[in-house]
Amino acid sequence: MNLIASELATLNNTILAPVYSWVGTFENYIDPGNVWDKACGSTAASVLGFDQQMALFVKIKIESPCCQSYGICGEQYSLDVIFDDTGRVSTSRFRFQHQVMKTQEDYIRGLVETRKACDQYAANLTTYPDTDDDDMAKRFMNVQMDAPAPRSYF
Repeated sequence: MNLIASELATLNNTILAPVYSWVGTFENYIDPGNVWDKACGSTAASVLGFDQQMALFVKIKIESPCCQSYGICGEQYSLDVIFDDTGRVSTSRFRFQHQVMKTQEDYIRGLVETRKACDQYAANLTTYPDTDDDDMAKRFMNVQMDAPAPRSYF
């Protein structure tokens, strides 16, 4: 998922920095033994499954010592991660803005470049391997854009 965020960030003609993603902060949170471990509970979180880790991560308040002292603030991503009725992460998103689009051509180019970046990396994404289900087809992530795929990229 870091690849998608990185690729989007390189679209300087269409994407306005920064691209907001929970991935880097989350990876820090679940990495035990660092200076933030005690304040953030990283050792305890590191032994849990992905869905449980994420549920704890998005509850880290902005006012907490974990966030204020170490920049591990999960609460700001709480609307970017959706859990299903069983507590599994079902949806996630990146947040970013496009540059000002002055013409229809600008809008179309921005949409096509963004779609291209997502399509390029989406096919290789899988879920974190903490599922009991051995069916690999169920472990692939679904990357969806709120726009239809273009017929071609020109």
